[in-house]
Amino acid sequence: MKALNILFYSLTVGILLFLTIAILPELEFIKSLKFNVSKWIWMIIATIFILIVKEKMWIKVVSLILGLVFYMLIIILFVS
Repeated sequence: MKALNILFYSLTVGILLFLTIAILPELEFIKSLKFNVSKWIWMIIATIFILIVKEKMWIKVVSLILGLVFYMLIIILFVS
């Protein structure tokens, strides 16, 4: 059960990283703002993830690290 939770959290973190780092900065509305919205959205989501998920801290840390690896795989596969 813990492995399934880690996999789910990692996929969620990886997809959110891709959306906030690769997709959001390309939108015209986001480009027109004077501050980095995508960074703040990622920080808010990561903080909510750490505070609200009722798992042990090591599961959260492993999920964040694996989510980063999943994000890198998405970038390698889909962004040219």
